[in-house]
This record gives sequence, C-alpha cells and structure tokens, in this order.
Amino acid sequence: FLADSISDEALPRACRIIDALIKAMEPLGCSLTNSLSFIVHGETVSLSFSESKDEVKHIPTKEENMQLLKYEEERKRYSWASKPQIRKYDHIFNGRLSLAVNVQKSFRDCKSYVLEDRLGDIMIELYEAAEEIKKAREAREEAERKRQEEERRKEERRKRYNIEVDRTLALTSLAEDYDIACKIRRYIAVVEASGTPDEKTTEWIEWAKGKADWYDPTVAGEDALFGKREHEKVAEKKKLE
Repeated sequence: FLADSISDEALPRACRIIDALIKAMEPLGCSLTNSLSFIVHGETVSLSFSESKDEVKHIPTKEENMQLLKYEEERKRYSWASKPQIRKYDHIFNGRLSLAVNVQKSFRDCKSYVLEDRLGDIMIELYEAAEEIKKAREAREEAERKRQEEERRKEERRKRYNIEVDRTLALTSLAEDYDIACKIRRYIAVVEASGTPDEKTTEWIEWAKGKADWYDPTVAGEDALFGKREHEKVAEKKKLE
C-alpha cells in the first residue's frame, strides 16, 4: 500500500521509521495493524506516508521521437495529421517524506529537520488523534442512541395512538348498538300502549324484545339465527345482509 505513494529508494527509510515507532509504542500497550494503523487506547489511528516530487522537463523517449518524426512527415502531405500528445514535464520522487497521522496532522522533511527527528511529536500526535477519535466515536454512539430512543418513543406513541383509536371506535360502536336497542324498546313501549295487543302483536313484541336484547351490548343476547352480535366492530362490518 506504499507502492504508489513513495519510491523504492525511500521505502527502506519509511520502514525504519515505522519500526522505530513500533519499538517505542508497543511497551506502552499500543500495536500496529496490517493496514499501517496503530491501536492506541483501543482506538485505530491511521498512518500514511507520501513522498514529494520534483517537476522536471520531460526528455522524449526514442519511441516518442519516432512519433514526432512521423507526424512531421505526415504534416507535409496531409492537413489532417494529428500531433502526438507528449507530456512536457515529468514528476520525479525527490526523497522528501511526509507522514500523516489520521489524515489530519502531517509531519514532513524540511531544511530544519527530518521525520526521524520528530518521532516524539509523532507519538504525541498518535495519542491526541486517538483521543479525538474516541470523542468522535462516543458522539456518534450518543447520537445513534438518541435516534434509537426517539424512534422507540415514536413507535410507542404510534402503538398507544392505534390502541386508543381502536378503543374509541369500539366505544362508538357499543354506544350505537345501545342506542338502537333503546329505540327498539321505545317503539315496543308505544306499541304496547296503543291498546290491548292481539296474539300476533304479542308474538311480535316478544320477538322485538329479543332483537333489542341482541342489539344491547349490556345484555348481549344471542339470536337463534344471527348468533352473538360483535358489538365492538364498526357498523359496516356488522351490517345485516
């Protein structure tokens, strides 16, 4: 994973710096992972190396010179000749290394010092980065805990709300059935008060009282044909067909 960021010549030096950090950090309970990160106080702190490059004028290769010659010949004969795209500059590794801790704090070679002189500062930064990572992780965990708690409260309220809706609809249905039963009984009272009933009317009155008891949720009478009425259901679901 260092192949694209530093040269082969700088690789042994980078390895020596890593080795020095390992020897200094391991006695303190820290360890290095296979992905070039240190485990500090249980937190993973990444390290990354890079090497500066110098911009130098590009010297065309033999193949590129052949392409240019071919282009010059074609240009003399054809107007559509396409000039080869040859870069003007090369960027060459120059041996100056940089070391980034947790992609935030960087240490680099300069005129005053090299990375090897800053190992103590790098160690301090590893511990400070671990503390920052810990705080960020705890903040994320706390935010997630609050989010989950808020979701739990919303779900609990939703369930309570739905239960309350069901209970209220059931209450309304009970009241509607009771109201029908009361209307039937008032009508029966009017029929009874209208005069001495004959046998057929007496029979109808008994039948009507049974239907009133069937509608009345406080009585919950059972009908020979309809069975028990499901009083708590909405009117549409218990409508007689």
